[in-house]
Amino acid sequence: MGALLALARGRPLCRTLGADLDLVLRLLQAPAAAAELGPPGLEGWTPLGVVALVLRGPCSLPALLWKLGPLLAMGNTALVLCPAATALPLLLLGELSGEGAALPPGVLNIVAGPLELCQALRAHPEIASVTFLGAPQVRQRPSPMAGGELGLLSAPPPQFEVPMLCPCPQEELQALVWGSPCRGPRLGAPRGGRIVVIVLDSADLDSAAAAVAASTAAPPALFPVGGCVVLVQDTVAAALERRLRDRLGGLRLGDPTDPKTEVGPLPPGTCLPEGVVQEALEEGAQVFQAPLPPLPERGHRFYPPTLISGVAPTSRCLREPAPGPLLALLPVRGPTEAVALASALPQTAAAAVWAQDITVALDTADR
Repeated sequence: MGALLALARGRPLCRTLGADLDLVLRLLQAPAAAAELGPPGLEGWTPLGVVALVLRGPCSLPALLWKLGPLLAMGNTALVLCPAATALPLLLLGELSGEGAALPPGVLNIVAGPLELCQALRAHPEIASVTFLGAPQVRQRPSPMAGGELGLLSAPPPQFEVPMLCPCPQEELQALVWGSPCRGPRLGAPRGGRIVVIVLDSADLDSAAAAVAASTAAPPALFPVGGCVVLVQDTVAAALERRLRDRLGGLRLGDPTDPKTEVGPLPPGTCLPEGVVQEALEEGAQVFQAPLPPLPERGHRFYPPTLISGVAPTSRCLREPAPGPLLALLPVRGPTEAVALASALPQTAAAAVWAQDITVALDTADR
């Protein structure tokens, strides 16, 4: 599985064989244990039935299992529609799920093919619900019910209504969305977004630079696309930038199946962030890019680790998450300004605070 994830997604083998697979197991074990114990607040809920998961863009295996685990734990049957270019790991997952009667036959079904298959699925009378992954234009209004993903994958009591919001064009909805005849379309929002790191003046800059560079090279498996934004206190901004340049310049790019590779190619179907970088240059930002090694003939999906500094808070590289090993550095006057900027950044998936003063670090995290 680790080798197939490296081949199909371009994620370095050192990640797919280690932390990624450990996370996959925990994402299956947690909902299974919760379902066995009987999650509170789900009294009167019943499985929807056959639920389709449509992968419309880059989606890591852990991100898929974040939805698939609760879906199966609630007693539903899953049909996963994925692009053929990234289907190998999922086909293996479907094969492994039947070994040793891990799942009854027909509970997990993997279909590799174009999105046009949605038209055939839409006409199928037994498809009860649909959820999307890897589609940034689909949004879901959070459900008021406790239980998160479980609320999407089981039917509420008749008096309970889950409001939905989707700003997609109407013609796209007509082509890609279907749902229960009684409740209408049920949309699931894709997981993902950028990572925000706040580095305060008391932080160990060497450790912070090493962690930020590693996260930029191979983002967390649940948030594989979106880039990283570092908000650093201005008194140590220059020192951290020097360390980040050294770290990014020393990253090893190459074959993702090589255990020594730290940066692999972008996933299939992912656009290079050249437009974001070029716009930052035109705005007067400084851009550092690590040199690319000799690449194979089909090496167009590789992008060098990139550091953008000297940007304005309104710059596109801060307003829009960008794919690839892209890092934006923005100095701030102190923790208060860092919190304000971090909270204002759109589509933030995770955050971290670096400081040796534990009181200031906890206060910043709380805010």
